[in-house]
Amino acid sequence: SLLALADMYAAIPVIGPRVDHHLLRFQGRLWKQIAKYPPSYLKLGYMARSKAIFAEAMVHVVGQWPLASPQLNGAVPDSVLDLIEDKVEDMDELKLKIEVKLFRLSLTTSRGERVSPSANWLDWMAVSLFRQWLAENTTPPPAPILKSPRNGGATPRPQENFNTGRVFRLIGAGGPGYLGHDECKRFLRLQHEQYNRENLKRFERRIEEVKNKAKDCVKPLMRNFLELDLREGGLPYLTCTRVDLQDFPWDEGEVAY
Repeated sequence: SLLALADMYAAIPVIGPRVDHHLLRFQGRLWKQIAKYPPSYLKLGYMARSKAIFAEAMVHVVGQWPLASPQLNGAVPDSVLDLIEDKVEDMDELKLKIEVKLFRLSLTTSRGERVSPSANWLDWMAVSLFRQWLAENTTPPPAPILKSPRNGGATPRPQENFNTGRVFRLIGAGGPGYLGHDECKRFLRLQHEQYNRENLKRFERRIEEVKNKAKDCVKPLMRNFLELDLREGGLPYLTCTRVDLQDFPWDEGEVAY
C-alpha cells in the first residue's frame, strides 16, 4: 500500500530504494518468502525498483510459468509480461535442444560402434528403456474426456499446467531417483529368456551409463540464478533463468540512491 501511494504521488524514486534497503536486510528469510509468493514479490520488486527482489522473483515465475499468469495479467505493465514471455521462450528453446540430445543418446560397443538389437540386444534395450521413460515424462498426458450427464456429450476437462522441470531435475541429480533397481528388474522380467542375475547386473550398469551421459546433457538447465540456498530443499522447476542489467523494465533515472 505504501508503494501504491508512492506511485500515485510519483514518489517511487524516493520511497522505492528505502523499501528495498529495508527488505534486503532480511536476506535468507526474504529469499524464502519470495519462493513462496513469487508473483507478489515480482510486483513489489517492480514497484520498488528493486533489482535483487525483481530478479529473484522472476526466476521463480519463469520456472513455474504459466502458473503465475492469472495473478500477473493486468497487475503488472506489459513490459514485465513481455520480459517473462521472452525468458520463458528462451528456456523452452534450451529445453528443446537438450531434449533432442537426450533422445539421441546411445551406448557403444567395445569397438566403438553404436549398440543395435541384432548384435547387442541387452544394451540396446537399456537405451530403449531410457528413451521410453523420457518420452513418457516429457509428453503432456492426454486430456480426459468427461461425459455430460444432461446430453451424454463429451466434455474436455481443462488440462493442468505441465512442467517438465521436475523431469530435468531428476536427470540432473542422477542416482536411483529414476530407472532404479526395481524398474530395471520389472522391465527385464518381461523378457523371460533374458532374465537372470548376470544380465540384470549388466543391464543396470548400462542404464547407469546412459543416465550419466544424460546428466551431462542437462547441465545447462541445472544452473541456478537464485539467491535462495537450494541445499535446504530442491525445487520442482528450473531456476536457470538469468536476469541481466539490460532486462530490468525501468529506467535507471527512475531510481534515486
